[in-house]
Amino acid sequence: MFDANPDDRQHFAVFVLDIETDHKPDGQGGLVPFDRIILGKKGSPNYQQPWDVSRLMKDDPSLWGHIKPIYDKWKATNTIATDGHPLEAWPALTKGQLKQAKNLGLRSVEDFAEATDSIREKYGMGFAELQKAAKAFLASKAGSEAAARVTTLEDQIKAMAAQLDEARATIDGLMAAQGKVAQKPRKAA
Repeated sequence: MFDANPDDRQHFAVFVLDIETDHKPDGQGGLVPFDRIILGKKGSPNYQQPWDVSRLMKDDPSLWGHIKPIYDKWKATNTIATDGHPLEAWPALTKGQLKQAKNLGLRSVEDFAEATDSIREKYGMGFAELQKAAKAFLASKAGSEAAARVTTLEDQIKAMAAQLDEARATIDGLMAAQGKVAQKPRKAA
């Protein structure tokens, strides 16, 4: 699942818990705003690591590359984006199960479906059934997205066929105006 480089594993297991704007003294008696990102680690319920954004950019550029799109979206909308289908919108979880999943760093149905053995053990009873349900939910979601895509493509084909018929009629009209007979297209064998 992961590359052989153990440093990469840390970045996949880290997620953004919160982003906040704070203030620090500027040395002249005033305050300067700065943004702080608080990271969590999947499978570690009480893990929190705060980073000043400017320091994170400088100290860990590879981690910053992973977090930057989330930060940019937060700057624009003041909300933290979840990659995938949010757990809050998945009807299979009770409020207690949702809270337990959030404490373990699971933020989306995709996180739930791809959870590691250590997260399964920490979650406890019922996780296997919920994980199967998450995988089934994602499979059905992918199937419905594929069906919607096919329907869209069929609609596009019908529209293009109508445009082609219209173009043929225009060409036939122009040819008739010039006294020529338009050739009929050959039928496929």
